[in-house]
Parts: sequence; structure tokens; C-alpha cells
Amino acid sequence: MLNIITRSIGRKIIAGYMIILIAVAFTMLFVRSSLNTINTTNDRIASVWTPTAITGRNVLVGLNQATSGLRGYLLTGGESFKEERHMAWETIITPSLIRLRELSPQWTNPKNRERLAIIEAKVALLRGFQDEQERIGLTDTERAKQMMSEKIAPLAKEIRETTTAMTENQQELMKTDAQVAQNDILLLLRVVVIMLIVLTIGGILFGIILSRSITRPIEALVQATKRIAEGDTKQTVSATTNDELSVLAASFNQMAQNVQGIIATIEHLAAANMAGNLQQRINTQSHKGDFALVAAGINNTLDAITKPIEETRSVMNHLAQGDFSVMMHGNYQGDHALLKNSVNTTITSVRSALEQMIGAIVYVQSGSGQVATASQTLADGASSQASAVEQMNAAVQETNSQIKHSAEQTRLAEQLAQTSQTSAQSGSDALHTLTKSMSEIAGASRNTLAITRVINDIAFQTNILALNAAIEAARAGRAGKGFAVVAEEVRMLAARVAKAAQETTTVLETTVQKIEENVALTSSANTMLVGINQDSTKVATIIQEISRSTAEQANRMSQITIGLSQIDRVTQSNTANAEESAAAAEELAGQAQELLRLTATFHLDSSRTLQR
Repeated sequence: MLNIITRSIGRKIIAGYMIILIAVAFTMLFVRSSLNTINTTNDRIASVWTPTAITGRNVLVGLNQATSGLRGYLLTGGESFKEERHMAWETIITPSLIRLRELSPQWTNPKNRERLAIIEAKVALLRGFQDEQERIGLTDTERAKQMMSEKIAPLAKEIRETTTAMTENQQELMKTDAQVAQNDILLLLRVVVIMLIVLTIGGILFGIILSRSITRPIEALVQATKRIAEGDTKQTVSATTNDELSVLAASFNQMAQNVQGIIATIEHLAAANMAGNLQQRINTQSHKGDFALVAAGINNTLDAITKPIEETRSVMNHLAQGDFSVMMHGNYQGDHALLKNSVNTTITSVRSALEQMIGAIVYVQSGSGQVATASQTLADGASSQASAVEQMNAAVQETNSQIKHSAEQTRLAEQLAQTSQTSAQSGSDALHTLTKSMSEIAGASRNTLAITRVINDIAFQTNILALNAAIEAARAGRAGKGFAVVAEEVRMLAARVAKAAQETTTVLETTVQKIEENVALTSSANTMLVGINQDSTKVATIIQEISRSTAEQANRMSQITIGLSQIDRVTQSNTANAEESAAAAEELAGQAQELLRLTATFHLDSSRTLQR
């Protein structure tokens, strides 16, 4: 398995998106498979079980109608009853058997196909008996009655029992499929909810891991860069990853080493110059690129500096011996020309000043005491001010640190809000698709319920017809006794049909109600996810504004900290200067007399000497 921590930043992000897409794809495949299974079950209920039950009931209704028509013909000799029997065979029984034969390949219970074969054979036999009874019924009544009781009635009973058993078995299969579809819907909902939770938690964890793998090396680079900017160049950054950040860290470390090398060289040169060795130079061969140019520039600068210094030193040697008649005569430019002019002007001024110094020293001696007193007072005030500024600086630095921490936490919160917004949008889309599929399932179940209600209405009308037939048979007296038996059987059969249709209606209504409840729950969850998505967008916007404000506060506090640090340094410098001034003023009085002695003799020019 690939280690995502060692991948490049782009590959990390792509890998994260690929994991989420794969999880979503597997979830959608599962949802699609489950929906296909549910649709298949509902199609089987609508196209196989329900038509089979209805057609089986039609066979029984047609047999009853044919039997009723035959009995009416035998009792009354009316051609309408004969026509009714033939119509029952041609328009109800035969088409229903053909329809059952067409549906039988889709039946899952082979016994029902065996029952259908038995029904077809017995129905053909029953039709032959009825045709024969119709031919002899008007001429040989006794034989017709014997055929009715010995052949037709038992055979019709067997057909009804076999058809009823087949129809009831199909209804049981329909109930089983309806329960399976309901269980599949519940399982689908659970799996979708679990996958949404897993995807949300996984996305958050991946965002945290990816953010830390990127921000931690960057934070280390930022801190190291700040320390270098503050003057601490001895910084190195380590990176355990194998991405762009490790290359950046290596380049930073190499840059820091080069800067440390040139600084060390400059420090060595500065130490030599500070020790008075102005002939010390940087070896340009040990540096490359712009660093070599910097070294050569420093060497050239030292060469340009040392030349006027040498002449100045020579003049200063004469001055040290009290000879103020010498001047600098080199051809210099820029600051060196200013140095030359300054030295020459200084010599001229000193010559003039020395002539006035003696008189001024007396006044300096008397004023030095006053300066010492004032300097001591200033030193005490500056010391108190420095303590207050130091406390203020410490408080501001602590506040600055807290603001920077708040800015970092705000930025992390902004990233988490954006990840949550993306996850909420994905969940909303998935639930919308699920709601649409369940609505289609509910529509199919309602169609099935409508068909069952039609069956119930047919059973109700059949019951009414049976009651009417029983009333007519009762009116006919003994002649209608047999017809009354048939009417009672028809009424009982209609009652059983009505009961079966009512049970089927109850099951379908329960299924539709549960599906509609699930659709309502899914729609509610979808609405909540949409609201969560909108709230996440608002939270992300607010966090972005807070992040910008916090960053601006951090920058301002950094400027305040720098200003207070400068004030602190100036105040401490003033304190030290004031104390030094007090000590120097006290010393000045003692040195004034010595200065009078030192200025006793100076050679100002070739014609005169200043003497005290």
C-alpha cells in the first residue's frame, strides 16, 4: 500500500479525492443494485403475481357463470342462458386460461404450473360434459341430472379447489416479495446513512492529516526565516516527507549555510579590522556567485577606506606631536574628500580653538559641577521610565503571541468548515437521488393497490348478483332449488374473493404507507442537509472574515512590539548616557586643570608656539 505521507502535495490531494470518489462510486453502485432489486420485485408483483391472482379469480367466475347459464337453460330452456354459458367460455374462461399459460413461465413455484396443467385438462373435460348435458338436457332430464351430480359438480369442485390453491399460493408469494422489497429499502437507507457518516469522518481526518503534513514544515520554515530576519542565521529545517516541502527545506538549509559562511568571513574580517589590522582581506576564491561579488566589493571598499586613513594617520602623528602645521593633500572624492576637508578644517579650527581653549577651560571647570547635578537627576528619571516601558513591552509581546495563535486556529477552522460544506453537499445529492427512487416505488405500489380495489369491487358486484339469483330461485320454489344452491356457492365464492382482496389491499396500503413515511423521512433528511450546507457556507464566510481581521491585528501588534522595543532601547540608552554624563561631569572638573597643563605647548605654525 502506498504511503500517502511520502507523496507530493498534488498527489496527496488527488489521492484524497480518489478515495472519496471510489467510496461514493461503491455507495452509488450498491444503491443502484438495491434499487434494481426492489424494482424487479415490484415488477414481479405487478406483472406476475397480481395478474395471476386476478386471472385465476376470473376462471372461477367464468366457471360459475357457465354453470349458472347451463342450469338456467336446463331449467327454463331459455336461449339467453345458453348464450350466457357460451359467452362465459369464450370471453372469460378460455382467455383467462390462455393468460395463465402466458404467465406460467415466470412463476417460481413449479407446483403452480402442474396445477395449471391439471386445471386446463379438467376444464376441457368439464366443457365437454357441459356441451353433452346441454344436448340431452331438454330431452333426457334424469340423465342430465345424473351427469350434473356425478360428473360436472365434482369436476367443477376440483377445478375450483385447484384454482383457489394456485391463487392463494401466488398471493403468498406476492406478500413475500412485498416484505423482501420493504426489507431491501430499510437496508438501503441504513447503508446510505452509514456511508455518509464514514465519508464525512474520513474526509475530516484526511483533511487534518494533509493540513498538518503541509503546514508543519511551512511553519518551521517561517519561524526559521523570521529568526534569520532577526539576525539569528544559525537555522536548519528538517523535513521527513518526500515532496516539494523537503526540496524547499534542503534549499533553505543550503542558503542558511552559505549565509553563515559569508557572515563568518565578514566577522573574522571585522575582528581583524577592529584589532587594527586593516590589511586583512577576504579570499574571493572560497565563495561563488553573488557571494564572491560581495567579498570582492568588501575588499575594494577596504582598499578605498585604508588609503585616506593612512594619510590621516600620518597627519594625526604630527598632531600627536603637537605639530598643527601639516595638512592632507591627497586627491579624494565623496566621503573621503569630506574626510580630507574635515581633517584640514579640524586642524585649522583646532589651531584657532587652542588659542581660545585656555580661557574656556576655566569656565568649563566651574560649569562641570552644575552639569553633574543635572545629569544625575536625568538618570534617575530615565531609569524609572525604562522599567515602565519594559513592563509594557512584555505585556504587548504576550498579547501579540495570543493573537498569532488565534489567527492560526482560525485558519484551521476555515479549512474544516470548507471540508464539512463539501461533505454536506455530497450527502444532500445522494439523499435527493434516493428520495426520487422511493417516490417511483410508491407510485408503482399505488397502481397495484388500485388493481386490488378493482378486484374488491368485482367481488362486491358478484355478491350482489348471487343474492339476486338466490332471491329469484326462492321465488321459483322447488324449480329454483338447484339454482339457489349455485347462487349460494357463488355468494360464498364472492365473499372469499372480497376477503382475499381486502387482505391484499391492507398489505399494499401498509406497504405504500411505509414507503411514503420513508420518502418523508428521506426528504426531511435532505432538507436538513441542505440547511447544514447553507449554514456551513455562512460559517466559512464568517471564519474567513475573522481570519483576515486576526491577521491584520497580528501585523499591527507586531509593529507595536517593534516600536516599544525601540523605545525601550532608547530609554535604556538615555539612562546609561545620563549616568555616564553625571560621572563625566564630575570627572570634567578634575580634568579641566589637567587640560590646562596639557595645552601648555602646541606648535601651531612655523612662526609661533602657544604657551601657557
